[in-house]
Amino acid sequence: MNALADHLYIFAMFIPLIALHEAAHAWVARLLGDDTAEMEGRLTLNPASHVDLVGTIVWPAISLFLFNNPAPIAWGRPVPVTGSNFENPRRDEILVALAGPAANLLVGLAAIALGAWLIPADSPWQKLAAVFALVSVCLGLFHLLPIPGLDGWPIARNLFGFPTDWIERNGNIWISILVMLFILTPCLALLRVLAESLLNAFSLLLGGQPLAPLLF
Repeated sequence: MNALADHLYIFAMFIPLIALHEAAHAWVARLLGDDTAEMEGRLTLNPASHVDLVGTIVWPAISLFLFNNPAPIAWGRPVPVTGSNFENPRRDEILVALAGPAANLLVGLAAIALGAWLIPADSPWQKLAAVFALVSVCLGLFHLLPIPGLDGWPIARNLFGFPTDWIERNGNIWISILVMLFILTPCLALLRVLAESLLNAFSLLLGGQPLAPLLF
């Protein structure tokens, strides 16, 4: 694939990956006793229920097509959670927050396993699987950052008791600052290196090929 085709392929990935990410939050919340997301129609893989115009469309497009970033970032509409519905709110909010990144990580590892075990080494599907895995894992790692608006924030808040009122009221400001920092600094490249190293080790462990020749 040429650079434009690579970018279009990556851009197309964000919608199903975001839908999976947000649906995982809703599913784990329902499993732990909170049906708020289910009642609002978020317990679904239908992308229309999860896409955020800015986070799923605008920022990924800017990151990819204007800045040519190696690990573009995205997010969907936040899944509503009512902590009082949980048996153990502190623990269960952490588990719900982890669900989205975990789903992205598992899908990325599954794509690598598919490439190692089922796809012929010389098939063009090897590249598609590797790029899909990289984007999925980058997305999961990005959301683990302890920044308001991302999944890492409720994890850090519940683990360390961070003050929340002013910070969470201005969550959109924080995430906008973070996005600009990621676009204008080497942070995205570092995120990609971490994701690629993890996936490459997993591929070799399964008897697959190194990923570097397959990636853009």
